Amino acid sequence: MKRIIRYIALVSIATFGVSCQQVMDDLDSMAPYRESFIDQYWQITDTVDNSELVLFYGELQLRISVNKELIADVDGSTQELVDNHKLLSQQFGDTSYNRRTTPGIDSAIANSFMSIEITSDAAFDENHPAGSSLSDIVCWRWASWLPYIQSGYNDDWFVYGAPTKKPLRELAVADLTLLQDSDFFTFIFPNTPTLATQHNFTITMTTVEGEEYEYIVPVDFNTPKQ
Repeated sequence: MKRIIRYIALVSIATFGVSCQQVMDDLDSMAPYRESFIDQYWQITDTVDNSELVLFYGELQLRISVNKELIADVDGSTQELVDNHKLLSQQFGDTSYNRRTTPGIDSAIANSFMSIEITSDAAFDENHPAGSSLSDIVCWRWASWLPYIQSGYNDDWFVYGAPTKKPLRELAVADLTLLQDSDFFTFIFPNTPTLATQHNFTITMTTVEGEEYEYIVPVDFNTPKQ
């Protein structure tokens, strides 16, 4: 009896393994083949949709959601979206992915930025009076698709596509190109202000073409979201 049960168990496991592999093979065959990795490109606008100050694992984060518009899509509903996708893929060198995609949509911000600046209408601390730049203490956390594409689509995606953190003043154009599309931009403060606790921050994102996107964001450091 034990031998029969063991045999049935082994057959069931083998059958389950074959079934799982078949499902995976079926999913792979259904996945679309792409010449480029990025499926969609979005362009930011000059309006803020939402903002909040969050204390996240001991890190004080200002999260800002800006409104965006879709300007390019490999499977776009219009020919203009499809044509724009081809042009932007060529512009960013994303033309030799040549494989089936994983489930989901990989999208990027089409804007390339030269700099990001942040100031406040109130004094942050003794070294940062009202109106002065906070770019030496405020950091920017982001993830860019550019290293992954420039690596030749290296399989180690977690290395080439992982978020990075830098002070605003240290950011270079390469850091601010092909930003991964996400729900919000993240600005990180090293600590709470030692002087005024209520601020109206002016955040200016300047593109490589010289176009400026300016956002005024009110923040109360007394009430961060936990």
